[in-house]
Amino acid sequence: EIFRWLHDVDLNSPPADLVAEAIKRASLSGQDPFADARAAVHQAFAPLVRDFVPKVQQSPEPLALAIVGAASANVADALILEPELDLAARFQAGLEAGFAHGEPQVLVDLIKQSKNVLYVLDNAGEVLIDVTLIDMIRSHGASVRAVARAKGLLHDVTVQEAVPAGLVGVVEVEVPVDEMVSDEQLDALSDSKLEEPPDLFATSPGVLGLTSRPASIMLGNVIEAADLVIAKGTGSVGE
Repeated sequence: EIFRWLHDVDLNSPPADLVAEAIKRASLSGQDPFADARAAVHQAFAPLVRDFVPKVQQSPEPLALAIVGAASANVADALILEPELDLAARFQAGLEAGFAHGEPQVLVDLIKQSKNVLYVLDNAGEVLIDVTLIDMIRSHGASVRAVARAKGLLHDVTVQEAVPAGLVGVVEVEVPVDEMVSDEQLDALSDSKLEEPPDLFATSPGVLGLTSRPASIMLGNVIEAADLVIAKGTGSVGE
C-alpha cells in the first residue's frame, strides 16, 4: 500500500505531510509499526512513576511538582533516539532544574481557577507522569478530559496505553472513546450515543496534532467548553 502510494505521490509536498500520510496509510492498513517502541518507552517509565507519586503526595506544593514532572517527562522523546539513556537521572535533573522559562505557579493559578480542562497527551511512558498531574487537577475540583493519538503515530501515546489499569493505579481514564472521523462519516456521527463526553478521546489515524476544529463534534464541544487547555507535543495548534 505504501509503495503503491509512493509511486504517484507529489514529492513537492511538505515532508511533514508526506510522513503523516505514510503513517496514516500504514495504520489504516491494520499495521502499527511503532507498537514495540511505545511499549518499551512505556515500560521504562513505570519505575519512575512509582517513585514520583509519593514525592508529589508528600510535597508542600504537590500541584507545582506534578506540573514540573509532567514537563520533565518529555524526556521520552530523547529516550526514543537514545535507548541507553539514563532515564531516571535525566528525569530527576528536569525536576531539579524546573522550567527554563516562566514559573509553574502561573499554571498552578490557572488550574485552580479552571472548571473544565482539556489535556492533550504526548508520548507513551510520559503519560504515566501526565496522569499524576491529571489526578492533582481533578483533586482541585476541575473536570479533565484527555486526548490521545490513534495507533501508528511514532511513539505518541495511544488509547491502548492510556486506558488500561496498568497506569500504575494513578488515575482512572474512562471509556468509551469518541474517535475523530472523516468528513464522509460526519453525517453518521450522533452525539446521542453518549449523554456526556468521555474522559478520553482518540484522534483519527494520521492526525499529528489537534486543532480547534476537530472532526469529532463532541470533541469540538469539549474544546469550546474548556477554560484551560494543556497541549503537550508540537503537533497541537492554537487557533
